[in-house]
Amino acid sequence: MATTIVSAAMHRKAEALAAQMPLFSRGRSKVTGQPFIIVPASTPSVAHWTATDGSGCTCIGFQRRGTCTHAIAAQIVNQPAAQPARRTYAELYPVCSVNGCDEDAGRSGRCMDHNRRLLAND
Repeated sequence: MATTIVSAAMHRKAEALAAQMPLFSRGRSKVTGQPFIIVPASTPSVAHWTATDGSGCTCIGFQRRGTCTHAIAAQIVNQPAAQPARRTYAELYPVCSVNGCDEDAGRSGRCMDHNRRLLAND
């Protein structure tokens, strides 16, 4: 098997195919139990069985290159979504902005006591 090379055009085609993946039929091999997706080929009325993790495909491109747009699209769909950065306790519950005060602050940036004092002085 040759070294796997994915061109930019091949990756673009795989991304377009990945957007349609949820619409395609799915199944499971009776022999191995591996889940697969039935992906339409470029040729009308032809379909290929592609492993849901992108590890295999029945198309000639996968047999020749070791990868294909169908397998790349399956890999794109199965990539874990990026997790947003977790906020720290200090970001979730900031302390009062008045020097020396360590009480929890609300949206105003000051604790309730310092908010009352500020309002009383107005």
